[in-house]
Amino acid sequence: FEADSGECRWQFAVTGQVASGPTAKDGTVLFATTLGVVCALSGRDGSRCWEVTIESAKLQVDPAVTDEYVCVVDTRGIVVALDRQDGSQCWQHDLGGNSDTAPVCTEGVVLATTADGGVYCLDGETGKRRWRFDTGGPIVVTPATDGERVCVASRDQSLYMLDAVTGTELWRVDHS
Repeated sequence: FEADSGECRWQFAVTGQVASGPTAKDGTVLFATTLGVVCALSGRDGSRCWEVTIESAKLQVDPAVTDEYVCVVDTRGIVVALDRQDGSQCWQHDLGGNSDTAPVCTEGVVLATTADGGVYCLDGETGKRRWRFDTGGPIVVTPATDGERVCVASRDQSLYMLDAVTGTELWRVDHS
């Protein structure tokens, strides 16, 4: 949409439903659909830069993007990193549990959570697990980070602050 007038600049038909918000970086708009499609569009004119279908994936959360890759997590807890330039798959990692939250990319790592209370830190280049922290309940909100600490709210009614490098609990506030 035009910022001044609200007039539609371009439209794009999608395959599946878009169940989350788009992500934008450096003039590219990225989104994912419930049928496993990840798409990168030019923010200027809506032309398709690339489109990839991740087999059997149901994507319901925002993609995360860095200078190098686009990261998505499907509802089964499979994290996939795609090359930001062409959409080719860089790596994938199975968290071993369902996921309801968007991934977070920061400082060369990908943070992801599972509905059973797991917080994972994956290496951004390889997808290998660096650490896992278990909260006492499901996680249904995307964690926040400043690159040094990771803040996670759990349905165990606690707010956790973790060390981003080690995954060690720094403190916890219990709201029960």
